[in-house]
Amino acid sequence: MTKKPRAYAGQALVEYLWVIVVIALVCIPAMMFLNEAQENMFADHQDGLNAPSLVTASVDSAYNVPTSAKECKKDGWKTFVTPDGTFKNQGDCQSWVVTNGRNAPANP
Repeated sequence: MTKKPRAYAGQALVEYLWVIVVIALVCIPAMMFLNEAQENMFADHQDGLNAPSLVTASVDSAYNVPTSAKECKKDGWKTFVTPDGTFKNQGDCQSWVVTNGRNAPANP
């Protein structure tokens, strides 16, 4: 009767290491790709991150409110009307956007 060959003591360890190496070879490039895609997505929509989403959702459609600080530039601040009034200047408009509408416009 022949005996089955015994596995050497480190065989399981070697197999586990191979599994770890394969996982690393798959996950590291995937993480790099996803991280780059995420950075590009946020770079493209950077102004949208400051949008007063909670305020605009509850604002009546009769109001014209800015959704990004960029919209306040080049006299754009003059075109907006919020529930609390109009803006005094560009900085007033940008402040309203950055604080999500908590900083009321200077002109009631």
